[in-house]
Amino acid sequence: SFIRDGPLDMRMGGELEDANGVVAARDVVNSLGEPDLTNVLRVYGEERYAARIARAIVEARQSNNISTTSQLSSIVAE
Repeated sequence: SFIRDGPLDMRMGGELEDANGVVAARDVVNSLGEPDLTNVLRVYGEERYAARIARAIVEARQSNNISTTSQLSSIVAE
C-alpha cells in the first residue's frame, strides 16, 4: 500500500526466501535484475508498464537502496 509511508515489507515466496520462506519486497526491488523485476511486475502485478518501472527502479537503486513505500511510489510516479 502507498497510502502511508512505511517499510517495504510485503511478503512473498520464491528464490529470495529467508530461512522462514519469506521474502520482503525491499529485497526484490533491491536485488533482482531488470528482466526479472520486469517479469515480477508484469506477472504478479499485472502492470502494463512493467519494463519502464523496472528500469526506473534499477536506475534509482544505483544511488541508494529503496526501503520505503514513499521511495518506491515516487519512482513509479516518474
